Amino acid sequence: MKNVLVEAVSPYTEADKVPEAAKRLKDKGADMIVLDCIGYSEAMKQALHEAVDIPAILGRTVAARFIAELYNEGKEL
Repeated sequence: MKNVLVEAVSPYTEADKVPEAAKRLKDKGADMIVLDCIGYSEAMKQALHEAVDIPAILGRTVAARFIAELYNEGKEL
């Protein structure tokens, strides 16, 4: 069983702190990071990747892909 690690960083007021938070999570043993707010951008995800070599999931991407799947149900993408 994996533990859930948390670092709070607002994408609206603290975007520059994303890499620092990612480093702290990596130091605690994180093997994946979920940017769980729609406010996190692709640029913030890229800054995270430049700081640490850990896979990251961007919430807005998951939402967009989910909606595309619903919209294209039964159709080839």
